[in-house]
Amino acid sequence: MNVIFEGMNGSGKTSIIRTLCDQFEKENINYNRISDLSSQAPNGKKLGQLFLEHGPLLTNYDQKTSLLVTKYLIEDHIYIQENLIKSDSINIFDRDIISLISYQHELYKYEKIRAKEIENLIMFYKNFKNKHYDLLVYIDTALNECIKRAQERDGMQFSETDKLLMSYIKEYMEQIVKEYHDKGTNTIHINGENSLDESASLVYEKVRSLK
Repeated sequence: MNVIFEGMNGSGKTSIIRTLCDQFEKENINYNRISDLSSQAPNGKKLGQLFLEHGPLLTNYDQKTSLLVTKYLIEDHIYIQENLIKSDSINIFDRDIISLISYQHELYKYEKIRAKEIENLIMFYKNFKNKHYDLLVYIDTALNECIKRAQERDGMQFSETDKLLMSYIKEYMEQIVKEYHDKGTNTIHINGENSLDESASLVYEKVRSLK
């Protein structure tokens, strides 16, 4: 079973996943937690360091565009799909292709570049042998709260331009989540401002109902 968590940076995804995994452990349920920045993937450590130094929007990144980062992300997503998924466990994904598409799509527009080749590669990955989504969990947290949490957690300040860009990313992400739902994917929306126990329990019960 594949359970995919999506949401903005600072939405509370990772904290909810951690609480959910604690529940699985108490019930002796096998799970496999996978991050989109997995250190096991070829570019995981490199990407983790980039985002740590420059923030989720790569502020002050010394490359002219985010095309190279997109290439790294796609390579790692393919590696994860082919090597890290376990058939005998509940695979818990902390972000997946929806985040990749949402963030990179809006960054391309912001950078005013034509990235048709990269966009085609992203869509190829999305549609060709992509993992089945048994459950898509969207953590819906108000943008201002996401920004506040991310700034406090990472010790950084978003510019007004960054905040505007994040609003576009959130809007586009929600559009893609709706597309998955409309195509029949089991989807639940979780209020990221609820308690961690309440949020994790909602996902836990949904997972149990699908097993």
